[in-house]
Amino acid sequence: MTSALTSEWHKLRSARSTQYVLGTVLLSLFLGAALAWAWGQTWDSMPAERRNSLSDGSIEEIMLPVLQLCLGILGALAITAEYATGLIRTSLTVMPRRPALLLAKAATICVLALVVGVAATFAIHLVSRAVLGNRDFPGYTDLSSEAPGLLGAGTTVALVALIGFSAGTVLRSTAGAISLLVVLLFVLPMISGFLPGPWRERIESVLLTNPISALCLASISLSVALFLIQRRDAG
Repeated sequence: MTSALTSEWHKLRSARSTQYVLGTVLLSLFLGAALAWAWGQTWDSMPAERRNSLSDGSIEEIMLPVLQLCLGILGALAITAEYATGLIRTSLTVMPRRPALLLAKAATICVLALVVGVAATFAIHLVSRAVLGNRDFPGYTDLSSEAPGLLGAGTTVALVALIGFSAGTVLRSTAGAISLLVVLLFVLPMISGFLPGPWRERIESVLLTNPISALCLASISLSVALFLIQRRDAG
């Protein structure tokens, strides 16, 4: 298992898709700073009564689905690229135990996405807070108070990466896995906004920005992937 983990880590680290995704994550920091600057300009032009009526919110909350999608795509590509090129047969020849191979890939993706997700979430928060300066925006308090929420948000990035990986294993299609992620991360939240109160809250409670919901869906999707990889051919 250790050799499989090492092999998968080197494979993931050297993949061009990994470099592209990490570059996009880095770009999200600049986008977060730009949004914070725009928020600051809007705040400065607001009368006091408008400022007091604002609801809680933060730049990292806005950017979280983008981070989740980036790492979810990386998770999907980690397996669909092998199916597309036929390299999955080579991987299974080197590691005939299919569940062990799948778990090694999943663990590698999950660890990378966890590190990137937590680091990016904290970085976006700190950058946006620095840009906003001493403006008293609702939703921004001291870092020690917000750290648990930021850590939870970063953890959901790793869980969505695992969902993308599992979807890629089940569907064997990059486009299919990405489409599923887009529905979960963007379409469902958009639909929930048009629903009446009770249904809106119910859907929002199971969205992937919720760590518990993300963990449940990641566990279910990985279990399905483990079941199917043992019962289908390698092609």
